Amino acid sequence: GHKTEGVNCTQTMRFHPFVSTGNDPRKGWQIPLKTIKYNEQRDEETGYTAAVANYVCENDESHTMDVPAELASETTDPTISEGGKTVFTAKVAAEASLDGQAHEESKEALFTNPLPADLAVVNGRQQTWVAGERREITATAEGLASGEVVTGWTWEYSRTPENPGSWRKSGAATFVDDLTCSMVIPECTAARKHPMAWRATATTSAGRTATGEPQSLHELKDLSVAATGEFAWVEGQPVDISAAVANLAPGEEVATVQWYYSKDGTNFKKTGAKATRDGETLTLSIPECTKARKAPMAWSVRVTTTDGRTATSEGISLVG
Repeated sequence: GHKTEGVNCTQTMRFHPFVSTGNDPRKGWQIPLKTIKYNEQRDEETGYTAAVANYVCENDESHTMDVPAELASETTDPTISEGGKTVFTAKVAAEASLDGQAHEESKEALFTNPLPADLAVVNGRQQTWVAGERREITATAEGLASGEVVTGWTWEYSRTPENPGSWRKSGAATFVDDLTCSMVIPECTAARKHPMAWRATATTSAGRTATGEPQSLHELKDLSVAATGEFAWVEGQPVDISAAVANLAPGEEVATVQWYYSKDGTNFKKTGAKATRDGETLTLSIPECTKARKAPMAWSVRVTTTDGRTATSEGISLVG
């Protein structure tokens, strides 16, 4: 830096970007800090290597001086969610400062990308086997880093999936979107039933790969709903009767439940009695065992699933 003598630079202190007020008691060369300057040419690997505090007289801008600043740095390592960076802080102690005040200023540099998460391939909804029908299976890539994209998919099949050496390339993969692909199984034949399996492998722009778990076509069984046991008739007492849904397909759920009653065990009508559902178990609360509620009176329940399948139980009567 350089120094140009002035007549008298004693004044109210002001500096940028810091703000302070008061009169500096010292005489002679008294000027406020204007800014802290970092070296323009920083090392791309180590960041800033020097900084100075630049003082400019408010009375005469030709009066300037640079004072070396102490430079420190603190590095934050990248994580999966955030990139890393280094914060450089330049400091001038009060005893070295031309305005008698301590100053510091920070700059961020050496930015790094977030760490890549573990790449994974997650299968879509498991499909069922129904003779002669067409099926489409899907897989989705997860855990890509910032800027990383899926560049390709490969499907393989195996009739003995537990054998690592049995996998062979299968049909062509079709991109559904940027992260998901599909493969069409044109027909459910006997040979394509479980244990035959397919798996997908994703390749990314970063050269990473991941393979999903094998997925098979399991035969779709008829949906059913049946009483969970016998229910006793005890005069004057309340009783709960229940039924359980069986043979839901993977990903299929009970959508609606309707209970019915019949005084003769044959002609059923809807009932508004209190009903609850816990997963695949359906319960109807009968407030009191009256003589009219003995057999042949019966109750039945009908369910509809998210796949549009329906099933109705046989009549359930109270025993006793």
